Amino acid sequence: MGSPLMSTVISALLAFVTTLFRPRESLRLGHLALRHQLSVYKQTVHVRLLVLELSEDELTVLAAALTTLLKERDDRALEAQAGASRDEVEAILQDLHAFLKQSARQSMTS
Repeated sequence: MGSPLMSTVISALLAFVTTLFRPRESLRLGHLALRHQLSVYKQTVHVRLLVLELSEDELTVLAAALTTLLKERDDRALEAQAGASRDEVEAILQDLHAFLKQSARQSMTS
């Protein structure tokens, strides 16, 4: 057949060549999965964005109210009262806190 060294070299070379193509295929699969998630998202989410002016104090009150709801209500009661799941309310609260922090940083630099 061939020498053991030659078959080892050929095996290593083939392994190297297959690793060159694996990332591209992984990227294609990841891209396909993301496209599927995006299409599902577009089909299930119909959000109408509104423009609303609120003061920093009003946002702080809203954040406190959401924090209280999250602490005091179980998932079922929270969804009944807020009209959103716990994850959705937590995401909104995180957005509020991030916006308030950004506002505080901007007012410090002004």
